[in-house]
Amino acid sequence: MSFQRLKSLAEVQNRLASVLEEKGLRARYTFISDTIILFENADKTLRAATVLRPGDGVLFGEPVPGWSGSTLDFYEDQEPIGKTGWTHGVDHCFYGDYRVPASDNSGDLLFRHLENELRERPLIKMGNRHPDHTNNPDFNVVYEAVREGLGDAYDSMEIRCERSKSGIESFVFRVSDGQEWRTSVSKGKATFYVDGKRRGSFEVEDMPGIRGFVENRLEVYEISGLRTR
Repeated sequence: MSFQRLKSLAEVQNRLASVLEEKGLRARYTFISDTIILFENADKTLRAATVLRPGDGVLFGEPVPGWSGSTLDFYEDQEPIGKTGWTHGVDHCFYGDYRVPASDNSGDLLFRHLENELRERPLIKMGNRHPDHTNNPDFNVVYEAVREGLGDAYDSMEIRCERSKSGIESFVFRVSDGQEWRTSVSKGKATFYVDGKRRGSFEVEDMPGIRGFVENRLEVYEISGLRTR
């Protein structure tokens, strides 16, 4: 890392020391389509939603050394999975959420604004080490396909998510006669089990197949419940 970047990183760490210590975060440079400074905890399982995108004055000291031209971006990296209480990782970035004005070359306004952002926005969960979060991109896709297959009966069902010791993630629900349905999502496949017996497996891209499987296996008699065929 260049001296210019080391110097700017030390400045960020120093000027935000109070809030970073409070949140258990530290600043580091990384590259995600561009050079940014993000804020994360030591084991990289939590990250601030706001990242700092330094301008040329910070990265190269040109045309004028300083923070003007830098921006703050806001990442929205988690959304709820239905009504399960879990969240899943997404990648929505709002670029230029705050742009440092030319008059703020010292960064005084920037760091006041950034400190408020770090205090107020919730931290983002990273990886699959959280008991209520997944970064498996297929998990929510399959969940939505099953939800559509259940139709109106979905509204009255209780659905929970689980992660096995081997890391396989599933969502589980019971139909009106007590049968337990489990859908496990792993390695690009959705596998269905009824009372522990394997009943079908689909590629996660096969949304019509997943929806049709649920619709064909279950018949809706009334909105308040389901009965298996």
